[in-house]
Formats: sequence, structure tokens, C-alpha cells
Amino acid sequence: MVIEISTSQDVRAPIEKVWEIVGDLQNEHKLWSEFRGVKILSKTRSTVEREAMIRRGPMGEEKSLQILSIDPDHLTTTLTMTKGLLLGTRKITLTEIGKDQTKIDVEWKAEMKGVPAFAMGLAKGSISGATERALAEIAEDAERGE
Repeated sequence: MVIEISTSQDVRAPIEKVWEIVGDLQNEHKLWSEFRGVKILSKTRSTVEREAMIRRGPMGEEKSLQILSIDPDHLTTTLTMTKGLLLGTRKITLTEIGKDQTKIDVEWKAEMKGVPAFAMGLAKGSISGATERALAEIAEDAERGE
């Protein structure tokens, strides 16, 4: 079963400031509470291949292989999960919506392996909650000017 989530957050900060946070390949995982023990396997100027442990709620943690890529020309990042419980993508796009105002759009399209159908709503809720927390942290950091 495919999980699709689409959400956004308006931030009272210049797009350049928001991009500094969202486009930081080395530290991007710190915004997402479900990622633990991230190990960088390789990196280039625009991609990071990494291994991360993903919290699965009461079921413990599972290893995930991921490729995080950025497109600074279009102010997007794409996380592609290639191995593990969650397979698919998470795309973040920034749009300037006014002077010192930025919109962050997040799109998830992923499939969960080994999760019973009755638990898919819970899993989707967990991903949505993690996304909302990450967006709130990005907004707070950018609005503070950090």
C-alpha cells in the first residue's frame, strides 16, 4: 500500500535563510525525529548516500538506505529511500511567497513493507506527525535567523 502525504508550512523568513536549513545535506536528518544513528556512506556536492536507523514505534528500529539529493536551482531536496521498511520518496520544495516569506511544500510517496493493512493509518499518522514537527522546527530556526 502506498502512502501519500502532502503538506506545507509558511515561514516568515527570506527564502535564502530557509534554504540554508533545508539544503544542508550534512545535517538535514536532525530535523526528522524518526532518523537515528545516521551514517554517511558517500557524498558529492549535490547528494548524500546514507544509512539510518528509523524508529518504528513499539516495533523498534530498522535500517534504511537513503539518497538525499538537492537541486539548488529549483530549491528542492529529494530523499529516496531504497532499502528498508519505507521505500519511496520525500520531496521538499521552497517557494518565495512574498518579501521575507517562504512556503515549504513536502510530498511523500512511499510504500511500507511488513506493515499490516490495519496499521497503515497509524504509520501514515506517524509520518505526518514527524513532517509537521520538522516543518515547525525549520520555521522556528529560520524565523529566529539561525
